[in-house]
Amino acid sequence: MADKTTTEQESQPTSQEGKPPKAAQPQKRELGRAPSEDKFLQMLCGFLDRTYPEAKWGLGITFSTGGMLVSGTLISTQWYFEQLTEQLSKMPPPGGTIAIGTEKFRESVMKQIGETKGKEENTGEGESADEGEKKEPYSAHYAHLMNVKFFVPGERPIESNKPPTPLWRGRITEIQGFMLASLSAS
Repeated sequence: MADKTTTEQESQPTSQEGKPPKAAQPQKRELGRAPSEDKFLQMLCGFLDRTYPEAKWGLGITFSTGGMLVSGTLISTQWYFEQLTEQLSKMPPPGGTIAIGTEKFRESVMKQIGETKGKEENTGEGESADEGEKKEPYSAHYAHLMNVKFFVPGERPIESNKPPTPLWRGRITEIQGFMLASLSAS
């Protein structure tokens, strides 16, 4: 008597070519990849940018990046460049010259944010009510911190207790994680 067991492949329906139909073929499952930029962190940075200068405030935060922790107060792009310009203007040459370029860059960022904010206020969707043209809403690609401290495993925290206020700018794509609290050095 013949063995009545069959393999899974034998029991599957076949097409005219003798292959299982596409639906029965094993599906390649791609693993979900995390987006290159953290949308929540972009939203926090964008919120600070869009509410500045009416609301000049920051948010305590600590980033995990490159094997260390970077902790401080998350601030708007404009506030960061205002402070950086002020610090550079007090430095010996070429600090003043660099400060002029930094101020121009800050003004262009403020203009971009202001244009987008104005369009969002007009239509609620980043579209100009006058022209009907779509414009990409402002999207933050950098995070800006003041009162920054660095924590490296096995080492004492790196911080500056002297003025000017330590500033830090980092690409959001390079931040691996964060918590909404700043760390103290003690």
